[in-house]
Amino acid sequence: MRSTLSSDTLLTVEREVLAEHKSAEYVRLVGWLSAIAGTVAAGKTAEILGKDVICRMASVFQTYLHLGFLHICTPRAADHLTFLLALCAPYVLADWRRVLALVTSFTVGHSLTLALATLGLVAFKPAIIEALIPVTIMVTALVNLRGAGRVPRLRAPVLAAAPNLLALGFGLIHGLGFSNYLRALLGPDSRPIQELFAFNVGVELGQVLVVTVMLLLGAVLLRGFRVARRDWLLTTSGAALGIATVLLLQQLWP
Repeated sequence: MRSTLSSDTLLTVEREVLAEHKSAEYVRLVGWLSAIAGTVAAGKTAEILGKDVICRMASVFQTYLHLGFLHICTPRAADHLTFLLALCAPYVLADWRRVLALVTSFTVGHSLTLALATLGLVAFKPAIIEALIPVTIMVTALVNLRGAGRVPRLRAPVLAAAPNLLALGFGLIHGLGFSNYLRALLGPDSRPIQELFAFNVGVELGQVLVVTVMLLLGAVLLRGFRVARRDWLLTTSGAALGIATVLLLQQLWP
């Protein structure tokens, strides 16, 4: 999926960032305890405790929010970005309600398995998941290619639609892929709730940004440059299929 050198190097940098963050938390904790010792008699302990807890929680939340956002908005996330490309390829800006339902289905799926895997409630082999993720992209792209040229059903349901079920199922697989990265940062014995929530929110913000850019780019090409919708679908889905094939081969023969 990604080169070993790049992945290991970036993961090391991120761990160093977290280590610095924890060191800062230690210094803040020492100051916090000193402040408590000096103000117990004045009756201000509860106020200090409350303010410091809020500051610490905000700091941790911001750190993992940032990591989650960067995890989806970097070239390292080529697999997830390519899946979003294939997922949104059949739609245009006017279909934003369908895209919202589609992305929400994907979000529900990967949020569920991300939480279960990060909290240690499900076990799996990372190598299998990393190989299955390109397969989800290939299946999505092939479905798009098969349906290219068909006239969209104007009254097709927005929520109870087959693409949403597909996105939900594939989201379960991608969530396990997200958990590999998050668990590598946190360590095998960690059971974080706040970090998990913040990381997931960061991933969603990055995902919304990516989908928005894709729809806007499609609108510019379709309306501004008069690109046929069928050609746009064939090009994007074909590109996604090619990238997924390369990613799968890299997983099977590293």
